[in-house]
Amino acid sequence: MYMTYNEEGNLCGIITTHVDDILVAGLPSSVIKVCDGLQTLLKVGKIVQIGSSWTKFLGVHIRKLDYGGFELSQTQYIRTLNEIDLATDDDFEYMFRALLGKFMWIVSNRSPDLAFQIGSLSQVSKPTTSDIRLLNKQVRRSQMESFTLKFLPVSSESVGVEHEFPDLHVFTDAAFGNPSRLAVYVFWGQFLVYWSSRCSRRVTKSTLSSQTYALVEGVDIGQYIKIVAVIPTPGGK
Repeated sequence: MYMTYNEEGNLCGIITTHVDDILVAGLPSSVIKVCDGLQTLLKVGKIVQIGSSWTKFLGVHIRKLDYGGFELSQTQYIRTLNEIDLATDDDFEYMFRALLGKFMWIVSNRSPDLAFQIGSLSQVSKPTTSDIRLLNKQVRRSQMESFTLKFLPVSSESVGVEHEFPDLHVFTDAAFGNPSRLAVYVFWGQFLVYWSSRCSRRVTKSTLSSQTYALVEGVDIGQYIKIVAVIPTPGGK
């Protein structure tokens, strides 16, 4: 992620990249300047502005809300998922890994509620019939649900607080195992702004040590989000 600032040191634009795809957000004048520079320096495809109609970006449909903010949906992508047919599919392990990879993308963009289950299945080295049936169950569950994520402008009214910047609330949990799994959820006021569920990078010997390590991870992530979101300028204005 890259940030651009004006002469007064105020944040005016953000640029994010994923492999060879670029997303630019910010003040109109700053976005136009960045896009013109990209077209001059690089061979890029058609630049599409996100408006009130759905625009597809990295398998995610995005649109701008009339009352401010943006809405994200992966409903169409989820509808393309197919269950593994235990009666006809031969290479179960390949099919399992391919479907699991698609779910990992959904979890990272839209479905924090699936993070633990999908993360646990990703640790399976040799999928059994039970593992495949459990993954198929997640396909049916996801296709039955149709919801979107909305990112609204943060203000004292929207988060229900009187001061300018709402408090960050960090929730952590851990499941002891080999390896243990850690979960971190961060709320800015009443808005969920970050979630993760992954394997522990360290060996833990008990539930207590796993929980403690998850708490340390949560504090680090919360501190980073606070610096980026609450202090958006180099001078901390």
